[in-house]
Amino acid sequence: MKRGFRAYYGIDAPHILKICGFLVMILICAMFFIMYWLYTAYPLVTSFIVLSLCIATIFILYPICTILIGSFFLKYRDRDWLLDVVDIKGDEHILDVGCGRGLLLMGAARRLKTGKAIGIDIWCADDQTSNNPEATLHNAEIEGVRDKVEVTTADAQSMPFDSSSFDTIISSWALHNISSKKERQKALSEIARVVKPGGIIAIMDIETCDEYETFFKQHRFEKIMRIGPRYTFGTPTYIIKAVKPKVIDAARFQ
Repeated sequence: MKRGFRAYYGIDAPHILKICGFLVMILICAMFFIMYWLYTAYPLVTSFIVLSLCIATIFILYPICTILIGSFFLKYRDRDWLLDVVDIKGDEHILDVGCGRGLLLMGAARRLKTGKAIGIDIWCADDQTSNNPEATLHNAEIEGVRDKVEVTTADAQSMPFDSSSFDTIISSWALHNISSKKERQKALSEIARVVKPGGIIAIMDIETCDEYETFFKQHRFEKIMRIGPRYTFGTPTYIIKAVKPKVIDAARFQ
């Protein structure tokens, strides 16, 4: 869990790495099998097949490389990118939705003076290696922010918080893991419910950013911004930022 004296924030999307790694092994075995059995009798055909398999292997290695580079290097850069966007003052009550092992949560906590950072997750190991609340709290200890951090096991679609509880809500590469658009809309409604009027929401994600932007427009949020892209994990990452207006208080999101 601990690597030296540094917090460890895991590898993202390990299930994709497992699938891609398995496919690469199959392709390599197939190349050796074809070369051994066919090359003497059909050298040209064998060369063409092996070349095709090599190209396929390279394509499959691409997501492996981007996930590993993103997990060990680029996501740290983009954590600061998102936190700079929300411009934490130091006294906020902050919620990280889908906090995982706490990369974004600890970054937010380090910028707080008197505030509190709370992270929620359902701790799915398919989304991040060794994803569990104990690992997150362990990272908080290493980062020196344990007194500013709380973690709660909770689903984004049904948060155990009162309406208008948080000054700022942040999330990184989490909501796209919710399986259906209907369920993601429910999670967005919960986020909108628990943020205070005038509060900031900033969601950093891939694939489903159009849905977030549309949701905030439909619910008349203010100062809606799409920032990016960056290619943290090989696909476009955007930040969708919005401010909850004071004129549509919690009644819309009960």
